[in-house]
Amino acid sequence: MRDDDDLINDDDPDALAYPAFIGRWGLLPELAHRLAPETLDLIDARRHYWSEYRNAAGPAVASTGYGLAAAALAEATDGVIASFDSAFELEHNGETAEEFLSWWGDHQINFYGKKQFLRSHIIN
Repeated sequence: MRDDDDLINDDDPDALAYPAFIGRWGLLPELAHRLAPETLDLIDARRHYWSEYRNAAGPAVASTGYGLAAAALAEATDGVIASFDSAFELEHNGETAEEFLSWWGDHQINFYGKKQFLRSHIIN
């Protein structure tokens, strides 16, 4: 649930760069490069959002699974995907599930290496 701490205040760094966002949801500047003002208004009108904390470079399958879960939620809610914990480059914030899935799997395999995804198949 979004609360007043999530809004941009006059003294926030984003207030200087995005004065039109003062009093609005703090994640909007991260999405402004990709989404139309009308879409930003719809996002800002929502009081709820999905959020998941993950550790960067965690286990390969779990980390990839977070992205797949995010895509499923975005698809089911006509929403967008964003990460503020360096799960991916910021320019991907605001992507639809389809846009996100077009590169996410390859990115994860390149980052972790194919071997990390095959480890569960190895019998000791």
